[in-house]
Amino acid sequence: MKPLCFLLLLALFSYHGFGQSENQIEKQESAAKNYFYLSPFNLIVSQFLVGYERDFSRNHGLAILPGVIVDDGYYSGVELGVSAEMQYRYHMVSVANPRGRAKNDFRFDFYFAPFAAYQYLQYNDEIDSYYNGYNYVYMYDSVNIHGVSGGILFGTRFVFFERFSIDAYAGGGVKYSDNKVNYSDIFREGYTGIIGKVNLQIGVAF
Repeated sequence: MKPLCFLLLLALFSYHGFGQSENQIEKQESAAKNYFYLSPFNLIVSQFLVGYERDFSRNHGLAILPGVIVDDGYYSGVELGVSAEMQYRYHMVSVANPRGRAKNDFRFDFYFAPFAAYQYLQYNDEIDSYYNGYNYVYMYDSVNIHGVSGGILFGTRFVFFERFSIDAYAGGGVKYSDNKVNYSDIFREGYTGIIGKVNLQIGVAF
């Protein structure tokens, strides 16, 4: 009798766990597969950066992030710039709300992503200055800087209310710039070497 009861309980728990897994898989397959993002903190440095992400399956997706920089160049030296980045995302773990299709559904996706990026900057390089008796006069040379970079990112995507998303990632890689302007400062325009990368995006899912 005891072995029979044990087998019945085991079958019941197995069925419950299977049903929950099937429910989560069904939710993931019916979830939104397109995401549009804005990076709010990049606006502080005069960069308008957006992103579009497309999920091809439960584990694979592609994110494209175009951006533009428009500044007066007074402090940074950069007057105009454009950037483009591509990330191939592999979703390692997905954690979903087990409550079914409730309005408070949420989902966490943890991923890693190889990335490749390109950047073009129009930079005013200070080449000389002199004092004319009243104030200092600065002379600039306009240079073009092309940079390419690549590396690995780790991040998480949080989807809530089925229509809103927060995406955050961090990682690193290498960067090469074809102009030696400020080449030794990792945060400057013409840097070549090891880089770190971090970003926070907010957006909508559809």
